[in-house]
Amino acid sequence: MTSTSARPSRRSRAPLAITAAIIAALVIAFFIFAGFYADVLWYDQLGYLGVLLTQWGAGIALFLVGFLAMAVPVFVSIQVAYRSRPVYAKLNSQLDRYQQVVEPLRRLAMFAIPAVFGLFAGVSASSGWQRTLLWLNRTPAGTTDPQFGLDVSFYMFELPFYTRSSASPRPWSSSRCSASSPPATSTAPCASRAARCASRRALASRSPSRRASTSCCRA
Repeated sequence: MTSTSARPSRRSRAPLAITAAIIAALVIAFFIFAGFYADVLWYDQLGYLGVLLTQWGAGIALFLVGFLAMAVPVFVSIQVAYRSRPVYAKLNSQLDRYQQVVEPLRRLAMFAIPAVFGLFAGVSASSGWQRTLLWLNRTPAGTTDPQFGLDVSFYMFELPFYTRSSASPRPWSSSRCSASSPPATSTAPCASRAARCASRRALASRSPSRRASTSCCRA
């Protein structure tokens, strides 16, 4: 009797949990929408609604670029690894049943893993919308740096964008960086080294006297 009485109680809890999850999702969505709508009304009243829409558009565009730049290579890598796997002979029917159970999870993982990596990359890329807009709308300041002979606008608009771009994670460079570093170390030194090298390359492209200092980046 205890087993039969426990089953109805579990079944009665499932709709309650689903209802609570839906209500919580609706409440969160309402507060998010209220925040966005308040921003729209505020900027529209001040006459700067275009500024807000430009910010949102740049963030969405960078999110899509970062998402695709990370998710597509990861998905292709998983597909290639799965198709290149060694083929084993079937042992018995019991293992075949286990494989049939795991097969839907494998298909879900082949899409979920790239989506998760792409989500993190998209959020990281969208956070740099301000640097990207400054780089796209850069204008010369008219003042030359006496040390390198570069316009001051390079340090305000271009160099932060190059540093951010070189330090952002890439699926094709993460394995290379981890292979050149010991297993117990972090990839942060590689990212900082890439940022310094990108800055030196940018300076070398503008100032011929600095080309000799970029030899460390070729290693």
